[in-house]
Amino acid sequence: MKYIAAYALLVLGGKSEPTVAEVEQVLKEAGIKAESEQTQRLVDALKGKAFHELVASGKAKMSTMGT
Repeated sequence: MKYIAAYALLVLGGKSEPTVAEVEQVLKEAGIKAESEQTQRLVDALKGKAFHELVASGKAKMSTMGT
């Protein structure tokens, strides 16, 4: 979750496709040691995808789960 949060912060800050180094830098500044393999997997998985569209899609899926 911390990797996605760091990625999201970068997107909110204006980066459309944050790099591994940028995500790891955000984590480092938060006092978290990033695992490069996990960071790379996240960046690769989100490459070429609009983050806000992924969030909207996830929100729609969660709304079908009920309360």
